[in-house]
Amino acid sequence: MPQFLAVGLFEYDSTRAEWRGDAACAAMLERDVERLARGIPLAELLAELRSGNEAPAGLLPAPGDCWEARRLGRDGQVRYLQFQRREGGGVLLDVTAQRRHVAELRQGEAFKRSVMVCSVDCIKLIDLEGRLEYMNPGGLVVMEIDDFLPFQGRLWAELWPEAQRHEVFASIEAARQGGTGRFTGLAPTAKGTRRWWDVVVTPILDDDGNPLQFLSISRDVTETVQAREVLDELNRNLEDRIEVRSQELVALEEELRQAQKMEAIGQLTGGIAHDFNNLLTGIVGSLDLMRRRVQQGRIQELERYLDTATRSAENAAALTQRLLAFARRQVLEPRPVDAGQLVQGMHELLRHSLGRKIRKEVQLEQDLWLLHCDPHQLENAILNLAINARDAMPEGGSLSIRVENVQGPLSVGLSGETLEGDFVRIQVCDTGTGMDADTLKRACEPFFTTKPSGRGTGLGLSMIYGFVRQSGGQVEIHSVLGEGTCIGLYLPRLLAEPIVTIAPHATEGSVLPEVSGDCALIVEEEREVRVIISEALAELGYTPLAVSDSATAVALIASGSLRIDLLVTSLGLSGLDGRQLAEQARATTPGLPVLYLSGQADPAMLPELAEEGVELIGKPFGLEELARCVRRLRPGV
Repeated sequence: MPQFLAVGLFEYDSTRAEWRGDAACAAMLERDVERLARGIPLAELLAELRSGNEAPAGLLPAPGDCWEARRLGRDGQVRYLQFQRREGGGVLLDVTAQRRHVAELRQGEAFKRSVMVCSVDCIKLIDLEGRLEYMNPGGLVVMEIDDFLPFQGRLWAELWPEAQRHEVFASIEAARQGGTGRFTGLAPTAKGTRRWWDVVVTPILDDDGNPLQFLSISRDVTETVQAREVLDELNRNLEDRIEVRSQELVALEEELRQAQKMEAIGQLTGGIAHDFNNLLTGIVGSLDLMRRRVQQGRIQELERYLDTATRSAENAAALTQRLLAFARRQVLEPRPVDAGQLVQGMHELLRHSLGRKIRKEVQLEQDLWLLHCDPHQLENAILNLAINARDAMPEGGSLSIRVENVQGPLSVGLSGETLEGDFVRIQVCDTGTGMDADTLKRACEPFFTTKPSGRGTGLGLSMIYGFVRQSGGQVEIHSVLGEGTCIGLYLPRLLAEPIVTIAPHATEGSVLPEVSGDCALIVEEEREVRVIISEALAELGYTPLAVSDSATAVALIASGSLRIDLLVTSLGLSGLDGRQLAEQARATTPGLPVLYLSGQADPAMLPELAEEGVELIGKPFGLEELARCVRRLRPGV
């Protein structure tokens, strides 16, 4: 209900006991204007008015008096109405705003009084000359004052020691200028008890903004100060013990570091032993067969076993080369490289490696500096990072590759190493599962992997780290569990002007073989296994096409130059594993027969085996068993 500023006029007809009012009265009383002008029974009006005093006759109080009543409006708000007598009738006023203002003032004053009375701080009113005018009950208690009268009118500064009075005067002056004065000091109570006080002084201003008085609040902080002093003393006493403890911790840290080294060496040697045992099996087995054939006089077969043993030895050398990459002692072939051109040249390879579920975005800064590094190793590093990112997004996601120039000093790496100079940063970021802190610390350890058995060697990131460090750069990894990972390769800028800039291409120099008849694509990392399968499939009438990695297989499938009738792939491939490779191949050639090879896969973990045209054969296997699997896949061939 709005506040009405107009004056309502009314009159009372005592003979008829009717009360009449004008339009202003009708608005304040929420009545029909015409009906109120004609007159309504006084009893009807009194029924909706409430007052602590009896209503005067006709609502006309004695001259000079007034009668107030409350009325509940239609909006649920209480209105305060005042009735006054005038010559020939009466005046009706809405005094709701005034009554509410008075109530608020009373409430505010009551609140202030309760704060003054209940507070345990020493609250004082001080005049403009710095003399005490008032002190609250809590202040009298904490200051140990039994009677305030002897203190009233005294200079507040006199309660402080001489050495602290300048801070008292300074705080009053700050309040006089409209600010806030504050200090902490030591002063005695009225009975001589020394206490620490945290003091605040603020001005009480008049309507023109000039100070009328000063309000000072002093809080007893003696216990806090004493506790701080005790703590400082403890800290001083602890310095010697901390020094001793620090030396003990240094020794323990060295022991822990040594234990971690031994754990890393144990993991490294365990991984090496596993891989070398596989290779030694080929060598020892070939030598054993050679001894038997010599004893049997079948020396014409020795060359085949010699070739197998030699290939196993070459694979052992390749494994040694991968370990040298981690140790930063591999032989690199650095040359001027345009990282932007290199990434652009990998477009098709990345597209086929990532699959359709991954959205790829490439951002290349303009005028990129040239690098001086081994381009093939850099391409392998980027591909490896992209494949790791894809594996971290099994349900799909986004992969971004950003190449840009950056200038030192830069604090990068897990150790926060500072790099000086100019670098090209290649960042590969994904929206995958991310890594927790423990995994992040071990990400570059050799043979450490979070992938299921057979899905990764654990040498990918360690080889990338070794290559980048050997090239004079650094690797930076940021990862948040459940949000994704971003890996940055910092490679130094080539300052000398190159004669020729070369960027590799994944399919450079590749020549597709002549294929006649049905074609079987064999994807297996172990050369000896590839040779055996190739010969067995050739006897079955297939033209075998054997490759050692999934990236090459993807390029062949995507080229469209070959009709592939059978895919034989190992499950535990680096990069794209066998299942993912088969998925891409079947997307290109629906219904393509697939034969999986594995030395440790559990058939229960391969739901694809329930599909038509999919078989699994475990290593080691015989040639007859291989032939039976192929015939089941393609019974009419």
